[in-house]
Amino acid sequence: PWAGIAHVWVNLRNMGLKSPEESLPKALRAAGRALELDPNLVDGHLALARAKRDLEFDIAAAEVLARKALDLNPGSAEAHAVYGNILSFRGRGDEAVAHLKQAVELDPISLQTNSTFASVLYRARRFE
Repeated sequence: PWAGIAHVWVNLRNMGLKSPEESLPKALRAAGRALELDPNLVDGHLALARAKRDLEFDIAAAEVLARKALDLNPGSAEAHAVYGNILSFRGRGDEAVAHLKQAVELDPISLQTNSTFASVLYRARRFE
């Protein structure tokens, strides 16, 4: 539940419904609590990665956290999607596309995963 709360605070900021000043400490606190309860919680690492990426703009830290989530569960579509999206922001388009392809294969009907894949393809200039 704590990881979910962190995701909500990140999403509220991303939708423009809350300010970074309000959402950042709440997202960090919730993700931190999730990882305090279970240091191997994939979703806790992903929530913290998204907070670092979207609210603190610390892409390097986000990459480390997302990679940890992927290492914990290589079969997680969300971990592949978040990690691939971060790689895309770091200019590593080929790697990003590979991870998003894997994410879509793992969860082909996820709107979020498919939307992220489209964004990553766009940033990689793969317009076809």
